[in-house]
Amino acid sequence: MTGVTDKRHDVTFERFDRYVTRHSRDFIERVQVLCRMPSVAARGTNMRQTAEAVEQLLQRVGAGTRSYRPGGGFPIIYGEAGSGPKSFLVYSHYDVAPVGQLLKWSYGPFSSTLVDGKLYGRGTVNDKGDLIARIAAVEAYQKTVGKLPICLKFIIEGESGIGSPSLYRFAAENQDMLRAEGSIWNEGYKNSNDRFVLSFGFKGIVFVELRASGARTDLHSRWGAIVPNPAWRLVQALLP
Repeated sequence: MTGVTDKRHDVTFERFDRYVTRHSRDFIERVQVLCRMPSVAARGTNMRQTAEAVEQLLQRVGAGTRSYRPGGGFPIIYGEAGSGPKSFLVYSHYDVAPVGQLLKWSYGPFSSTLVDGKLYGRGTVNDKGDLIARIAAVEAYQKTVGKLPICLKFIIEGESGIGSPSLYRFAAENQDMLRAEGSIWNEGYKNSNDRFVLSFGFKGIVFVELRASGARTDLHSRWGAIVPNPAWRLVQALLP
């Protein structure tokens, strides 16, 4: 029976691969359309339009979606695809970092130019390309295998480049909705040897605010060696 099962799996994977191959041009064009939207969070450009485009992409594969704006920030798109006893979070973001110095770009940062099978443009990897790849994988599975046997909970924010302030509030207010067995992050690439890289154990970012107080009134500089100075206390807090 094992041999029969393996053959069925092989046939399933072959159908999946053929679907991806036949529709690869369409998938690439979806990446290009999204990458041509200059959704720079630090500048607040094209954020609403890009969020709406992302929501439409999820709806295209039958995902139920909702848009959230906790605290009035840029929209967070939430979508669920499939159903089953297990759930997994799929994190992505539709915002991109500022382009920096334009003279250092070989192609326009928002031109999404395809050259020799490689796509150049801001957001191609981090993170619009990864997002489209995951949605495309859901589509290919549905078309070749059937309904997803698990629930994928997509959380796609627009403030990754500015510290994700809205995401903290969204997570705190929707803890039950976000329960899952695991999370899929927004990484995936090939190294210089053209081999796929899969990483585990990423660490996040931590913001710390330190406050120190001292004298309640202005003092003459002669008291500098006697009265504790809050500025020096903060400097000492940075020392190992």
